[in-house]
Amino acid sequence: MNFKSVMFIFLLFPLYQIIVAQPKIQDIRINQIGFYPHGPKTAIVVESSAEQFFITTPDLQDTIYTGTLSAPRSWQYSQETVKQADFSDVTTIGTYIVLVPDMGYSAPFDIKPRVHQEVARATTKAFYFQRMSIDLTEEYAGKWARPMGHPDTEVLVHASAASAERPEGTILSCPRGWYDAGDYNKYIVNSGISVYTLLSIYEHFPEYSRSLETNIPESGDAVPDVLDESLWNIRWMLAMQDPHDGGVYHKCTHANFSGVVMPHQATAPRYVVQKSSTAALDFASVMAQAARIFRDFEIELPGLADSCLTAALGAWDWARHHPHTYYRQNNINNKFDPDITTGEYGDSDDSDEFRWAAAELYITTQQDSFITAINPLVGNSASVPAWPSVGTLGLYSLAFHRKNLTAAIDTTVLKNRLIRLADDLQAELSRSAYQVMLTTFPWGSNAVAANQSMACIQAFKLTADSSYLDAAIANLDYLLGRNATTFCFVSGQGDKPPMHFHHRPSEADDVVEPIPGLLAGGPNPSQQDNCPGYPSNLPARSYLDDFCSYASNEICINWNSPIAYIASALEAIHSSTGRTNTISVSLKTPTAGEIFESSETISLSADASIAAGAIVKVEFYANNVKVGESGNAPFNIQWQQPSPGVYELRAKALGDMGDFHYSDPVRIIVMNAESIGSILFIVGSPDLSSGDVAIYKHLVENDYNVTIQPDDDSLAFDMEYKDAILVSASAGATRKVREELDNINVPILSWEPTLFDDFDWTGRRRNEDYGTASGTSIDILSDAHPIAAGLSGTIQVTSDTQEITWAIPHENADIIACLSGDPLKPVIFCYETEDVMMNYRTAKARQVGLFFSEESPVYFTDAACAILHAAISWVQAGERLSVEEEPSAAPRDHQLYQNYPNPFNPKTRIQYDLSQQANVTVTIYNSLGQKVKILVNQRQTAGRYSVLWDGTDEQNRAVSNGIYLYKMQAGDFVQTRKMVLMR
Repeated sequence: MNFKSVMFIFLLFPLYQIIVAQPKIQDIRINQIGFYPHGPKTAIVVESSAEQFFITTPDLQDTIYTGTLSAPRSWQYSQETVKQADFSDVTTIGTYIVLVPDMGYSAPFDIKPRVHQEVARATTKAFYFQRMSIDLTEEYAGKWARPMGHPDTEVLVHASAASAERPEGTILSCPRGWYDAGDYNKYIVNSGISVYTLLSIYEHFPEYSRSLETNIPESGDAVPDVLDESLWNIRWMLAMQDPHDGGVYHKCTHANFSGVVMPHQATAPRYVVQKSSTAALDFASVMAQAARIFRDFEIELPGLADSCLTAALGAWDWARHHPHTYYRQNNINNKFDPDITTGEYGDSDDSDEFRWAAAELYITTQQDSFITAINPLVGNSASVPAWPSVGTLGLYSLAFHRKNLTAAIDTTVLKNRLIRLADDLQAELSRSAYQVMLTTFPWGSNAVAANQSMACIQAFKLTADSSYLDAAIANLDYLLGRNATTFCFVSGQGDKPPMHFHHRPSEADDVVEPIPGLLAGGPNPSQQDNCPGYPSNLPARSYLDDFCSYASNEICINWNSPIAYIASALEAIHSSTGRTNTISVSLKTPTAGEIFESSETISLSADASIAAGAIVKVEFYANNVKVGESGNAPFNIQWQQPSPGVYELRAKALGDMGDFHYSDPVRIIVMNAESIGSILFIVGSPDLSSGDVAIYKHLVENDYNVTIQPDDDSLAFDMEYKDAILVSASAGATRKVREELDNINVPILSWEPTLFDDFDWTGRRRNEDYGTASGTSIDILSDAHPIAAGLSGTIQVTSDTQEITWAIPHENADIIACLSGDPLKPVIFCYETEDVMMNYRTAKARQVGLFFSEESPVYFTDAACAILHAAISWVQAGERLSVEEEPSAAPRDHQLYQNYPNPFNPKTRIQYDLSQQANVTVTIYNSLGQKVKILVNQRQTAGRYSVLWDGTDEQNRAVSNGIYLYKMQAGDFVQTRKMVLMR
């Protein structure tokens, strides 16, 4: 090795040390999907003193770019001081991270052509999941398949919508359509801007749209999928028009919002309500646009274009004769029954709707009379569109068709107005420390950002000035992760997507992940939902990923349509075609869930193909670290003796034109051949949460043999020969958990507070007996206890603010730690074997309640890991009672305690004390005093006893719901209590 080589390695070594020591953090905000090779690329670095940043491969082995961070700037909307990391010069295709010394590294991202193709596809496909009046089958919906909801073939005319031809109670049929948002209703006004935006994807980018397949039932026909999807809602809209006068009912709705149930379970009556001028004009605009688009599909959809135009003209005529007919829900509720309490979509100015409708009808019919009646260019400026402000949509259409317009439209004024709107948005972008055009954060702020991008794309189409395209990309970067909340706001996309939308189908189904491709509403400092838990009141940070938060975390069709538009537009502009990725790759071996020992060699193999061209090689990755590659089919490698751990394996196939594609991940476990303990880990789902993965990884890497079982597994819990049972916060108080872990003599460690009372560790009152608080630190109170792991004082247990669980145990428990600064709220407590816990339950083995929350293990410090390890070691070393053993101390008096649980289904435990030897009977009676079952009839010595009743009679037949009595008699002592069976 020559001297230059030695010096080069020596100089790199400090950088390598910097890199390998850093964690992934949330304070490097970045588009979590990626960037086009020749497009802008910027990350935002929060509160950093660093001056440089690095672009490296995810395995931290190769640094491909070194950059200088910008000067710090403050952003008033999040009250953060940030620096910009501009790496637009990086054009090499690959997967990378941003690393900032002394901070950490970002989520991974791609640099590649068609980088937003999957975002375009997912956000367009999301409308399919919003369909009503159709079964969503597994072929198209995957694990989100569901039965048909809301056939809407028997919809009632509400009194507010009654006419001579259609009196109150008339039954109409208006099937199809999309659920508007997180609720189960359909609104014409919001459908207007939503359908227009989807139709514009095709109208503006027809070649791209023809190749964008979304796997819907109509895929493969001669009509592009985006038009087929739009047509599902258009056909419903057509049914909302009264054929007698051309007016359009404002909405089709339940009287009230449904509960949190699946669509087919929401079966209350449906109504069409009052006609409105805004509904009629939005309807006329969409139908005029649809008429000219579907004219090209006369063979596939005969007569549709004519039907749409006829409907548009009828609605226009009705609105001209009934201007300013606004839907006022309070007013109609004062006049008519039943009250309607669903979304209003009220408006007090229909002039913008008139301008939009006039423009669309003028373009489609080429008749000046429409714009003579209503001038779409009235005023001096344009605004970013939203459902109550749609005038600019007409300008978009006029600008797109400008070469085919009559002289009645001044196209220079038209173009200048749209360019000026984009210039104003660009000016806001240049002033923004976060490189985003947003300056307000109303309800649905993410849709504002998407519509701003759409406005900039129109300016780009008019001028070919790429700065407008860069501005559009900037807001998409914001939506996909470069924001103050750290979320990629599209479900199923990026490193940190929303998981708990205010969206009934996503909440009510049994699928952990929400429906994919949906855009969250976004930060909203007004917080109209009054939900607890918002991380901040600051405008840009006021977002809560919780079902409760309809103000920031609902979804809506008019929010999804603009992000579908901008992702599709960028894909169309940045590539000659929008064709589906032509590379296919999948891992053949190993299979998901396989367990290996660290002494083994693991065979990794993959299938890969490409529609046009050749596969150059397949690379294999374990937890984002490349472990090998194969240049020839069959693609396989031998992975030699990996370290113990939990690994996500992926194969990456590379094509000869620079394309690449990753396989779906496969998770495997590598265990040490010599384990130090056997653990049963009870979790909420076999698809482990990120917190459960972190715990699992810690256990395996510390040489524990771990068995995972979901809390509702059909098989009995595998407790035999287990040293301890860990119950995750992802697990619930299921019947199986309550029954199988009841009174067992295997040590339990848990951080699910709703189970603490089931184990008789604490009481059951939320926020009194247990609760959560946000923080990063705890205070050690008993530093001599082994669970304290030698720690003392205030200890940071998470690297980022997380929920910390606290609970108040029985006075017999040892308190190891408390919330920082609050000694009355224990966060680590334990029971020794034979300790009496709540409800006079005796601990048959050591028990530990821990401070973790469901996701906090992802952010554990070394101290938190040490406490977990110490807690497991402590419970392993403890004594265990046999199930029959009881403490030797005799009670002072005979006593019959309240059964637990109560009410119960179908089992409950009855506990009693004997102060001296006696003949004992415990008998169950029904509310009529009739004997149901004798549970105990024998002579017993002094002590505490417990007996289980399983809800059956003497013949082991299940008894019915109701109030039951249980009576204990011991010599002359008699005591009776009541209990409630609720099946």
